[in-house]
Amino acid sequence: MSSLRVEVQRSDPRPRDAPIGLSGILEILVETLSPLHISSPGTPLKVDEEQLRVILEKYGGINERSIRAVHFEEEHIPFTATIKGPTIPGSSVKGNIRARLELSFRARNGRARSCFIKAGRLMRPPTPGRHGWRHYRIWGDVILEGREPCNFLKTGEVCLLCDLFGTPGLRSLIDFSDFQGEDVELKPMRLDYGMRVLAAPEGSRFRGRVVFHNLKPEELGLLLLGMGLIADRRGEPRLLGRFKYRLRMGRVRYILEALRLSKLSQPLRLNGVELGPGERIEGEHINPIVKPLTSRALEAYREELLIVNEVKIVESLR
Repeated sequence: MSSLRVEVQRSDPRPRDAPIGLSGILEILVETLSPLHISSPGTPLKVDEEQLRVILEKYGGINERSIRAVHFEEEHIPFTATIKGPTIPGSSVKGNIRARLELSFRARNGRARSCFIKAGRLMRPPTPGRHGWRHYRIWGDVILEGREPCNFLKTGEVCLLCDLFGTPGLRSLIDFSDFQGEDVELKPMRLDYGMRVLAAPEGSRFRGRVVFHNLKPEELGLLLLGMGLIADRRGEPRLLGRFKYRLRMGRVRYILEALRLSKLSQPLRLNGVELGPGERIEGEHINPIVKPLTSRALEAYREELLIVNEVKIVESLR
């Protein structure tokens, strides 16, 4: 099977300079359900080059058998941190949510609401042991689709997710702060391929904020779905970070702790609950509005949106 060409639905982005929808702040807690490792994408893994060449020739390139045979020289790969301690960068959380939503949108009649912001894709289903095979088992044939990234600077049009999360030349409507760890004590871990990392243990907590502007109720619901929230403020387990496809690594839960509308926001009226401009709700008082928001999203996008239990699927793989 080769890659599949899919037409991406695009239109003019909404105004950025006038209040026309819901605007406010989500206060989010990320709770680890298993050890979590977050490191810079460019963090190198040092190996003996001659040994690596021999192993790649023996096992026919990069696959699970060749990686398992490599001896990594790195001490412990550090967890991303600021002067305040272990931190999950806002860019990592944004990328995690956006990528999940991109893959959750399925094409109907050859058209999809979302591009793939990263153009690289698999050309055919990988067999077990090859690069990307777990990713394919989770998301299926959608990752073979040739959804070209939006080029706003050239065309002036964007897909739904580029309108929400931004693209070169177009400011995002959803911004993520860094998520700061609360008294997180990193633990050294030795992984099965000889890699050693510093990881946040199960039960670690990271807090941050998500600021949103000019969203429709169904788009706010879509953002919650991207965090795994469906029926209430405590989300379903989701995958995050490096090594997230390894057994019992990178399982987290997003928890919505508070929602505040800005003074310029439209009011939010759902399920008998009304939140006016400048008002804030927190804790269990949030629960009555989560399901109506996510239901709005599921209704608005209907058969186009597929909710995938990624943790359940990856833990069933061997």
